[in-house]
Amino acid sequence: MRDIIFVLMEGVPSNVNYQDIIDDLHKLPGVQNVHSLHIWSLSVQKAALSVHVAINRDHDYLKVLQDAQ
Repeated sequence: MRDIIFVLMEGVPSNVNYQDIIDDLHKLPGVQNVHSLHIWSLSVQKAALSVHVAINRDHDYLKVLQDAQ
């Protein structure tokens, strides 16, 4: 029951570390800034996120997107 309420409230999954995601995105080649990270539960086993990632002009944004996934 607790898991169902958590999913319905779109809470951040307990196994997801917010800062680890930001740190990992900053490590990608070409990434200058990461902000506006939002994480929520789609189901008990699936999470979703949205984030703004600023990249250098000399990097291919599609490559950065692919690496981030």
